[in-house]
Amino acid sequence: MLIQLLLSPNNFCFLVAIYFAVALCALECLSALFGFLLSSAIDLCTPTIDKDFGSFTHMDFLANLLFFGKVPFLIVLLITTTLYGLSGLLIQYFYLLEFTTLLAGWQASIPAIMIAMMLSHILLKYIHQFVAISENHSISHEELVGMSGTLVIGHATHALSAQAKVKDRHGKTHYVMVRTEDDMLQLDAGDHLIITAHQQKFYTANIQHRD
Repeated sequence: MLIQLLLSPNNFCFLVAIYFAVALCALECLSALFGFLLSSAIDLCTPTIDKDFGSFTHMDFLANLLFFGKVPFLIVLLITTTLYGLSGLLIQYFYLLEFTTLLAGWQASIPAIMIAMMLSHILLKYIHQFVAISENHSISHEELVGMSGTLVIGHATHALSAQAKVKDRHGKTHYVMVRTEDDMLQLDAGDHLIITAHQQKFYTANIQHRD
């Protein structure tokens, strides 16, 4: 029965969702080993959404349901895809037990999406509360201005951002995206820098010294 469940083409979309979530976890862990946080890079490319639940548009409702802009987007993606895949497989499993056959993929997807959205909202609500508590105890963006750091990956120019790690006055390490203040300057991985300003979703930096 388990083999039938896992090998059936009716469950292809659920298995892909689970494999996708596992691959994202592996990429995040791998990127952390090299000093580059995939979740931070994704958040920088994701617009911040902060709307009330009273919004009338479908996109606004979905954004608030899944806490877009309030919880790291990678977390939202991991939770929703994992729950969708698991919900679909469980629906197919119980249907197979009852009727000795499987639902078509699209038929199982409808309740799977509804269950995944409901459970995701509950989990993300608690994660958002934790994130909010953490932010209340964190420093402001401006407090990193003047701090020293190191470019961890890529090349930073006046037009191109790259990730750097910077320690605040409490000794806590922050991974931030930086660009050079001077349009003639390029920072390379391993260069020591100093943060000069905060510009929306990135910081500007100057070279401190090279090893």
